[in-house]
Amino acid sequence: MSDVVLGSGEHRYRLAEGWGTLPDGWETGDVAGIGEVGYTA
Repeated sequence: MSDVVLGSGEHRYRLAEGWGTLPDGWETGDVAGIGEVGYTA
């Protein structure tokens, strides 16, 4: 686990190495957009 923490207050993020590893034969690609339900600023 990394000691690198980004952000502050309620929005803090820690690096989790390897979290995005895909199974053999899978690959990432482009998407048209991403939405979030229940977001409040």
